[in-house]
Amino acid sequence: LLTVAGYGPGGVVDDSWKLFDLVIMAGTATGYASSAKALTQFVRAFRLLRIFRLMNKIKAIKVIFETTVSSVPQLANIVILLLIVYTMAAVAGIALFGTTKYGQRLGPTANFENFPEAIKTIYL
Repeated sequence: LLTVAGYGPGGVVDDSWKLFDLVIMAGTATGYASSAKALTQFVRAFRLLRIFRLMNKIKAIKVIFETTVSSVPQLANIVILLLIVYTMAAVAGIALFGTTKYGQRLGPTANFENFPEAIKTIYL
């Protein structure tokens, strides 16, 4: 509100970053005024968008962001490799322990009777 009073409504609307800050502040005030916990958490996450404003001013943040974005394809390859390893371990678990009787470690919540249960047992 001080920004609107200081620059006037035209000064805030003309500058996109000031308008962006005004929208974030209005959303934050709405989140705190309401009693909905989900809305408050959403508004807190929405305030993180201010980092994009800082990227234009601080080059180190821009370099970190660009590096993170450029490393996403390599992370996708690692995730695919992990999925292949989990699949192989689940199939091996089905082959080795698929007919094992329930005991202390294996039971209705953790077993290798079928593929979805084996994946769940390995992941958890």
